[in-house]
Parts: sequence; structure tokens; C-alpha cells
Amino acid sequence: MSEKTPDTALNEKRQPFSWVDRFLKPIAKLSGWISKRPEKRVELVYWMLALLGIGPAIRAEVLFPFDWSQGVGLYYTVSWFDKTFSLLQLESLPNVRLAIVTAVLLLMAFALFVLAVARRRYARLIAILPYLTLLLPYLAINLGFLEAQPWWLLLSNGIYMGSAFAVFLYFIVAGRVGSSYFFLFVLLMIVYQPVDELFGWKQIINFIAASVVLSFIYETARQNWPLLRQIGRTGALSLLQRTFSLWSPTLLLIAAGLWISHQLTSSTEQILYQQGVVTPYCLLHEAQPSAEIKCPPQGMALRRDAITMYNNDPEPDWCVLKDELDPERGLMRGAKWFGCPANYSAVDAAYVYRLSRLPFFVSLDLTMAAKFNAAQDKLDKAKREFDDAKFRNPVWVEYEARRVFNFVPRNTGLIEQECKMLDVNCGSANLVKRILNGAYADIRARAERRFVADAIARAEGLDKKLAPSANTAKSEADEALITLKQKTTKTINRVYQTSKVIQILFTAWLIIIAIKSFLYVFSRVIFDKSTDIHVDLLEHEADARQGAVKHLQEVMIPGDYPYTIYYKSNFQPLGPAPRFSIPQWRSSLLSRIRFGAWNMNRVDMPLDDKRGLTFNAIEAEYLVDWQMEEGEEVIFSYGNFVAMNENVELRTVISLRVASMLMGRFIFHAARCKGRPGRLILRTRGKPATAEQVRQSIPASRLIAWNRYARFSVDSHLTRADIFLNGFNLRRSETDDDARPQGIIVVEADARSGSIMVGTLRFAKHFLLPV
Repeated sequence: MSEKTPDTALNEKRQPFSWVDRFLKPIAKLSGWISKRPEKRVELVYWMLALLGIGPAIRAEVLFPFDWSQGVGLYYTVSWFDKTFSLLQLESLPNVRLAIVTAVLLLMAFALFVLAVARRRYARLIAILPYLTLLLPYLAINLGFLEAQPWWLLLSNGIYMGSAFAVFLYFIVAGRVGSSYFFLFVLLMIVYQPVDELFGWKQIINFIAASVVLSFIYETARQNWPLLRQIGRTGALSLLQRTFSLWSPTLLLIAAGLWISHQLTSSTEQILYQQGVVTPYCLLHEAQPSAEIKCPPQGMALRRDAITMYNNDPEPDWCVLKDELDPERGLMRGAKWFGCPANYSAVDAAYVYRLSRLPFFVSLDLTMAAKFNAAQDKLDKAKREFDDAKFRNPVWVEYEARRVFNFVPRNTGLIEQECKMLDVNCGSANLVKRILNGAYADIRARAERRFVADAIARAEGLDKKLAPSANTAKSEADEALITLKQKTTKTINRVYQTSKVIQILFTAWLIIIAIKSFLYVFSRVIFDKSTDIHVDLLEHEADARQGAVKHLQEVMIPGDYPYTIYYKSNFQPLGPAPRFSIPQWRSSLLSRIRFGAWNMNRVDMPLDDKRGLTFNAIEAEYLVDWQMEEGEEVIFSYGNFVAMNENVELRTVISLRVASMLMGRFIFHAARCKGRPGRLILRTRGKPATAEQVRQSIPASRLIAWNRYARFSVDSHLTRADIFLNGFNLRRSETDDDARPQGIIVVEADARSGSIMVGTLRFAKHFLLPV
């Protein structure tokens, strides 16, 4: 039996979680077994558990700092458990569900600990924090401690929000937004929506948009940090200042976009409040217990003299807002009484109670309850006046049913106004009113038709008793009103959620194009000919290889060619009948579908008849036959793609490097030769040329394909007009410090397009498109 050397023992002690190996051997054994599992599966489990821990924060809209001031609060984070474990009511054993939830949270935290030990990374322990910081307030609320200690509300909420946000940032840095676990978590949130009405599309889109934007920012900084370090602090600051000076007009576009977004979304919420569709409610914390009351017009403050005592015998004392109490008739319809604040009798009339605005969905539910309670009262009065004989008579039943249903409100009361030109607020208000009016009218009309049809069917089929017909009609009227209330609530909430989703997506788009456009201008500045800095548009990953290129109007592939050929299905080469195929179906999925290159025709080679396969170009087009060496990688566009052989691997390259932004985009498509010689056939408009044949600088828009490692110098003019309204030229570098091949560059002929994106307009996409 061999003994450990001192160096080996020292290294083991320095290894992360060495104390687990020494003192917690069962856990060390379990983590060792996990470390031998496939890495992708382990990562999937870890990140799914980590993201589930921030699920309550996403639900309550308290995950991101910009939502903290409007978040719905701690009660809506821990109430997630009540929704998730709603089947475990167990009223006779209230502590059983508490024990089950506690056990589940501790089990998830333990699983994350074991996974962190398996990966030997202390940083991964951060995912445990949301479970522990959420468990403490959950126990406090359910055990009644929070009611006695209100300061727990702020403290526990702040700790949990901070830990959830820390896990989210760790996911941005160490996880991947485009991963399977990210999509699985989003899918889980979508599926979870029917269980929990609070988990709406707003929260889901907010999480996706924030993840994409922050990941975009992080990757931009990570990929360009080496370049900034190479330039040096002084040089980088000088270039950044010049870039900002040239880029600054874009701020006008971004500011205008943010203003329009704010006007559209804020108008929706203001309309719903100002037009009385939704009454804003606030939470009075000093009430005993905390009470939901209508927000006063003056804001989040309620004077002591705005409250009056409604009943103080017997105790406890009950209060009501003065506006909701008629001295002669008593409480008004829809008024709510609440337990008077503890200091109600001890403070003077000018004392101010602080309020907090309740979430929109709470105000919506309370408003709908109040409005439809009034409608229910009217309906109850109408039911007492039912003419039972008419409900039995098929001739009169339709009239009587419609008369009864008239007590259901006919419209929302929202009236569209005439708007002046360019009045965004008025136009937005009319749009919201039109949507709500149309939706309500449709819901009510369908409910009325169903109610009347059922009444007629019952009258025509009734042959015995009168009472069952009338009683059934009464119950159906109640059900119709409840259904109308539910559908109206969902419609209003859907309008509100849609406006918020639009704002989120619009804001995310503006942030991305702001970063992208800044990088584009920065790339024009830093790689200008005056700096004498050469650029490779994409970082190379392997040794440089260079094949051979021919441009022909006819490409003949002999029958004894040894590798299977795939070609775009809208091409019809001469040769044998092809077979349907979807090669590498996950690669560049969206772009291939866009350009019709997802499904391809396949010809199995070699052929029996030895006659081969012939691709012909139409008039004014040429074919580029690129014979690729093993390991060679070519950047191209699927708009020019014609065919490839089985040795070509299709890839999508996402690069946020400053150099990549010269092309005005950060998504590129590549073909890599893997294993054996590859072949890539492209088409061009007009006769193409290579950089060796063209000694002048090349307009960037005429690049068709190039080797990934090819290096360029930039020829452009640095004025605002030229940057925003004109392009630039590239020149292939004649020398390479790394002694690599110079690389092949295929240039399209100057075939002018007849599309609308001509002239200066084609450069707007660099600033307006987010990809």
C-alpha cells in the first residue's frame, strides 16, 4: 500500500472542500460519484436548482434593482409555496405542510451543496443562499412572528432579494443564456402559469430580456477587455472619447425610443386608473391588521382626520375612510372598514399615516369585486321580480331572459376622444379604450346569447314543474355574472401585461442597439487607417489552413466523387434524383429556415452511372467552388449557399469583439472542414474575384466569404456623416506577424440591388437591428 507524499497531502489540503473529504466522508463519496457523471447533466441539474431558487423573486418582481421600488413584496415571494403546494391544504394539520415545504427547501439546498463539492468550486455555494434566506421569513410568517415584528418584513425581503440577485448575476457570468437549462427553466415558468395567476408573461419576458441584455453586456466586456489592455489606459480613453463624440447623435434616437415606450406603457396604466376601470388601492400598515384601502388622491399619505371611527363597541375599534361614510345612510356601497390604528385616539388630526401602493393585480381584483358586487345586488333584485310563468312559456322566455340580463353592465363606460395629430397620450388612451370596449362587448354578448339560449331550451323541453326552470335560470344568471367578472378581469390584466411586455422588449432592444452601434463606431475609430492597426474580423480557434477557390458558371462533380453532396432544395442540378434530408438540423436553424437551406436535397456519392452531378449558374451569376482543407473554416452567408459535402460542419459564431462589429452584426455563419477534404459551393451576382486579384480596397458590403483568420486594414473617413450614412472599405493585410497564410477573400461583383435598402439606407441596419 503506497503512502502519500508530503506534496500530495499538501495539495489535497489546498484543494477546495478538502474539509469535506476529511470530516464528511459520505458527502465526499456522493460528490465523487456525481463528478463522474456527464458534465452536461450535472450542469443541467445545478443550474435548474439555482434558477428555481430565484423563481419566487421573479414572481414577485423583486429580482432586479429597477423593480425593487415597485415589487409586490415579501408576502408574494413566500406565497409562492402556498400556490405550488396548494394541494396540501391539511387544515386539520397546519404544521404538516410547513414541515413539507421546509424539508423541500433544505433538500434543494443540500443538493446544491453536494453539486458544489463535486465541482470543487466555492463560488457555487452562492446558489444555496436564496433557499436559506427564503426559508427564514416563510417560517416567521407561518409561525406568526412576522405579525409581532414588522421590521422583519423589510429585513427578510431585502436579504432574499439581494441573494436572488447575486445568484442571477452568477448565472450571467458562469452560466449560459442559450443553454438547455435556461430554455427548460423558461418553459417551466410558462407551464406554471395556470397554477399561479401572479406568474404572468410580464415576469417571464422581464427575466428573459434581462438575461439576454446582461449577458450581452458581460460578453461584450469580456471579449474586448484584452484589446483595451493592449491599447493601454491613455490610448483607450482617447479612442473612447472620440468614439462617443461621433456616436452621440444616436442618443437622440435612443432617448426618443425610451420616451415613446414610456408614453405607451404609462398611458395604459394611467388610463386604467384615471378612467375608473381600476381603482388604486394602498396598504395601511398601522391598521390592525394591515388593511387594503382606496389610495387617497394626494398620494401615499393619509391624514388622521381622513379616518373616522365606525364602531367602538364592542372592541376592537373599527374605522372607515370619511369619504366612504354617509352620516345619514351609513356606509356607502363598496366601503371597507378596518381595525383602527393603535395610536388613533392618541394623535392629532394632522398626523400622517404612510401608505404603500398595492400591486396592480391586487387593485384590479378589489375593483372588480366592488363593481360586480353592485351588479350582483341589482341582479338579485331582478331575480325577486322573475315572472316564473314567462320563463315557462317558450313565447315569452326570450324576452324575460333578456330583461333579466339587462341588469348586467352593458359597457365599460370608456369613451374615446378626438385626438390631435402626434398626441401620443391621447392615441394610446383611445387604443386601450378600444381594446377594452371591444373585448367587454364581445364577452357580454356571448354570455347573454348563452344565457338566453339555455333559457329557451329549458322552456321548450320543460313538461312538468315550474320551479326548477326559474331556479335554474337564477343560478345561471349568477354564474354568467361570475364568468363575466373573471373574463373582464383577465382582459384588463392582459392589456396591462401586454403594455408592460412591450415596454420591456422595447427597452431591451434600445439597450442592445445602443451597445451595438457604439461598438460599430468604436471599431471604425480604432481600426482606421491612421491607427495602422490590422484586424481579424473573428478570432481564430485553430491553425490557419487555406484551400483553393475557383469561380465558374458550371461546377461538375464527377460520378466517382467519394463524399455525399447536400444542396439547397430550390436548386435543380443535372444528375440523379435526390433524396430529402435535414443535415445538422440544429446548426444555424433560424438562418437556414430564412434562406431555405434547412432541409436540403441529398445525393449519395459515388454514383453507379459515373455521369456525375452538374450545377449550372443562371445568366449574370457565378458559382464559387471552394475546395477546403481539413481544419479550414470559412465565413459565409446562407443567402449565397448552394451546396456542400458531408465533411463540412455548419456552425454559428457569435462574436461581440470590436473587430466583428465592423460588419454591423455579431452573428456569423461558418463552414468548417472536419475529418476529410471539404467542398463548399456558393453563388454570386456577377463574376467574383479574390483579394489576390483585387489590389484596391474592397467595400465591406461586397464580401461574400473569407477565411476566418484573414486579416484586414480599414479604409474609411471619420466624420458623422460618413459613419452614419456611408460605409467603409477593407484591404487584405499583406503581412502577418504570426506567419499565417493571408487567407482567401471572395469579393462579389458590383451588382447593384434594386431593393429599398439602397444607398445610405442600407447602413441604417447597423444602428437599428439588434443582431
